[in-house]
Amino acid sequence: MVEIEKQQGLRVRASEFLKRALRPAFRQILAAIQVFLEESVLVGNAEKVEYRHNQIEMRYQHHLGEVFGKLLISFVNARPQAGSGFAKMFSVEFCHVCAGLQCVEKLIGFELPHGNPPHQLCESFLADLPVHIAKLHEGSVTQHGAIAGRVTISGFGMSNIIILGAQWGDEGKGKIVDLFCDRFDIVVRYQGGHNAGHTVQIGAQKFVLKLIPSGILHPGKRAVIGNGLVIDPAALLSEMQALESLGIDVAAQLSISNRAHVLFPYHRTMERMLESIGTTSRGIGPCYEDKAGRRGIRVADLLDTERFGARFESVAAEKAAVARTFGIAEELDPARVRAEYEGFAERIRPLVCDTARLLNEAMNAGKNVMFEGAQATMLDLDHGTYPFVTSSSASAGGACTGTGVPPTRIHAIVGVAKAYTTRVGGGPFPTEALDAMGEQIRQRGNEFGSVTGRPRRCGWFDIPQVRYAAMLNGLDSLVVTKLDVLDELEKIPVCVTYRSGRREVTDMPATTAALDAIEPVFECLPGWRKSTAGIANYEELPQRARDYLAYLENRIGVEIGCISTGPERKQTIVRKGSRFAKLFQ
Repeated sequence: MVEIEKQQGLRVRASEFLKRALRPAFRQILAAIQVFLEESVLVGNAEKVEYRHNQIEMRYQHHLGEVFGKLLISFVNARPQAGSGFAKMFSVEFCHVCAGLQCVEKLIGFELPHGNPPHQLCESFLADLPVHIAKLHEGSVTQHGAIAGRVTISGFGMSNIIILGAQWGDEGKGKIVDLFCDRFDIVVRYQGGHNAGHTVQIGAQKFVLKLIPSGILHPGKRAVIGNGLVIDPAALLSEMQALESLGIDVAAQLSISNRAHVLFPYHRTMERMLESIGTTSRGIGPCYEDKAGRRGIRVADLLDTERFGARFESVAAEKAAVARTFGIAEELDPARVRAEYEGFAERIRPLVCDTARLLNEAMNAGKNVMFEGAQATMLDLDHGTYPFVTSSSASAGGACTGTGVPPTRIHAIVGVAKAYTTRVGGGPFPTEALDAMGEQIRQRGNEFGSVTGRPRRCGWFDIPQVRYAAMLNGLDSLVVTKLDVLDELEKIPVCVTYRSGRREVTDMPATTAALDAIEPVFECLPGWRKSTAGIANYEELPQRARDYLAYLENRIGVEIGCISTGPERKQTIVRKGSRFAKLFQ
């Protein structure tokens, strides 16, 4: 039902009558409404919000009022529902929007034909709904910079997605990020340092990326190093040079946060005291320690020619004193290191900017962003197997703190897990296979660190652990990689629960002592004893391979929407009809 009022502008009402009359199109009407409702700015910037009985009314002032006027929403139940977003929370039934007709015309780009009956206007609008949605958001951002939010909604594909590890790292995130880069405008790395390596294989060529996001391999894509990283400039410049030698225009594609912290040689010296937990000895942890201790030096400080020298010399003197106290004899030449880093500063200066602003403005303009995690959930500083963890937030929350992008702008989170489990370094590993089977997996899967070359510890798929990761991150879908590594096995053990004595352990133990004490309970599934290498169609997988995936999916409670059957891009299965397929359509 559409009313046209000359003095009061355009008034659109979705009523019970409209539901019955245009039932096939009503879902699209709700979709258009959800574009507004999913924008947290509606509530955040409302001058006045009133709740009464079964309605919520929001009024806006100044330029926001010109766009939204008054928004009146009727809902069935004000209690939060499962899922995210304003529409889901309030179980919206209809929406009543009043706005100036001239403003609406300008934003959504349709003209009101004089004399046209209301139903023709409604039909015209519905027919071009996807175009109107895009133009509406684009127009609102262009005219009113304060308006920020999601560009697309369920059913039209997603905009901003996090891809992260669901185990202890090395799950094959680099391949997945690279595979779907063409659907995104920007790929941003949000935590970690050059201790994390992402391997991407394109034909016969193999790329190992340590600091630079995988998106750099795609011409025209923006690769961003976020504020949550710690950057060794020497390692970064070496990586840039290697990519440039392969014909990649790094200078045109890479942006570096001015708020990222800088790693210095003395950080590697400090890390000698942490070798007991199996670190990579690249100085990552001590650099994060300085960050938390508010004595770190950021990229912006490095580029501050007038003040950097004094700041560096003060911190370097402090580190030298600590090294002497712990009997570490290595002496660094502060003057040489300072001069070297001042040279690094000039080489990276053209690439440095406020990447939080870059990302938010790109989203305002309708661009899509992929967030690339390093390490994995079980190495998260807060939620992993502490203290055998990394020094940053490797779970989904780190994407926001590590980039300056608010959580309301994240549309989906995808986890990546191997068809078995690996871990590098020390720490608890409940399903580790310390026998010939573990060695067989290591050799078939080439389980050696892409950065360090260290052999990875190998074991069986751990359902309680991946289920824990799914809960922490709110996974929408799961990618299972290296399925082909299990092809030769007659039986495949899977950990289904933990036990401590006679008691079943339902929560992930918080201490390493408790994790070491638990006993994994295995179920053995039949192997398929057929090659799955390179298969790109789900129906072509052996039945027992599909049974294995279905078993994991049902026990974890998250769909397996994508399966990797080899290192190359084309050796990937995207399951038709899955949420994953819809996210990346």
